[in-house]
Amino acid sequence: MKNKMNLNLVEDESFSRGGIYGLWLRVTCDACDNFINYRTTSAASFLFDRNNQFFDMVADQLEFEPDALRKKIKQAFRQHWRLSGKSSDMDEGMIV
Repeated sequence: MKNKMNLNLVEDESFSRGGIYGLWLRVTCDACDNFINYRTTSAASFLFDRNNQFFDMVADQLEFEPDALRKKIKQAFRQHWRLSGKSSDMDEGMIV
């Protein structure tokens, strides 16, 4: 059974806000899930691109500094793969 990401960042009302924020929040959450659980490079590219203004907007709305949020995502990634008994080392190159 796949572990679901739980960064404790998003409350239910965040998704009901809609508009551009709601869209990019959903994209960011999906990218976190895909990166942490499936190691997808496209998700990593979205999350760790320091010029990604959409990620930065979501982080700001969640009251996180973008780099602090990226650090939490990296920690969740490492913890997930450590608990699964598989190495995350081969994927460290995708986390810039």
